[in-house]
Amino acid sequence: MKRGLRFFVVGLSVAVLAATILGASVARAAMNPPTWSVGDYWIYDLEGAEPLPDFQGTGEMRMDVVAIETLDVGGGSFSAYRLRLNVTMTTILGNTTTTVSLTGDSWFRTADLAHAKMTLSGSFLIFAFTSTLTYNPPISIQWPLDTGRAWSSTSTQTTVVTVGSVTQTTTDSVTRQFSVLTGQTVVVPRGSFATLPLRQSEGPDGYAISYWSDTVGNFVREENYDGLGSLQGSMDLLTYRYQGTGFFGTLVFGLSVFWWLVILGGIVLAVVAIGMMLRRRPRAPTPVPPYQPTYGPIPPMQPSPPTEPPGFPPTGPPGPP
Repeated sequence: MKRGLRFFVVGLSVAVLAATILGASVARAAMNPPTWSVGDYWIYDLEGAEPLPDFQGTGEMRMDVVAIETLDVGGGSFSAYRLRLNVTMTTILGNTTTTVSLTGDSWFRTADLAHAKMTLSGSFLIFAFTSTLTYNPPISIQWPLDTGRAWSSTSTQTTVVTVGSVTQTTTDSVTRQFSVLTGQTVVVPRGSFATLPLRQSEGPDGYAISYWSDTVGNFVREENYDGLGSLQGSMDLLTYRYQGTGFFGTLVFGLSVFWWLVILGGIVLAVVAIGMMLRRRPRAPTPVPPYQPTYGPIPPMQPSPPTEPPGFPPTGPPGPP
């Protein structure tokens, strides 16, 4: 019994150790671009100035992948994911608490998730507004993400804002600086994730850090800092659906399929150990039935008839000559 138990414990320990090593190696490895699918979504908790600079408050943002389509920007066309945006944020202006609701769409190039275009509409106090932001070319991300990698992306940013009947258009040249920081584990309301932080900045006015996760297929946390390095706002993942993780990343009752396989592997090891234990146990001898002759029981002896003496029975006198 002890031998079988030791076999089970050692086998399960090896399986868990292998899973730990594999998980650690994945966390340190370079991250390839996620593959989004229609039906994927991410919901974030908002704190501070995210995603609306100059507005402090709390709220929630949801992003849904609703289509994969061809987008035309600046005379060029490419395949892009279209994400539906829904933002609700409560902010305080003076002594007044108000709610800002925004809806819109955002397009990301499928090849590298480069941000190409965004539209938003909503209302603030008594004003209704719409805005359209376009990058030509899109702000690119160089994949795979790997610690120490850095690059810059320059684009012409066109912003069109309409408030009531007034429309204003501005065009600027922007250059974003990107650098991939050391991987780290980030804890958010949805759980704990191994991430690669991506830092992006535009001039000395501030920067943002997005913590990208293979498992989530997006960032699990984003932080917005001012030029002095003070945190101004953040977004933390509340829940999500991402189909691009594949079979081993699929969650079943809160655990990935990989960890379920580890658990099932431990059960299999236990069954094997029990089988080995039973197979090594000496078997009791098989009882031998009492011997039975093949011809059956011997019949009882019968008494023999009496033996007649010679000349018996007596003969009569001889007849006359």
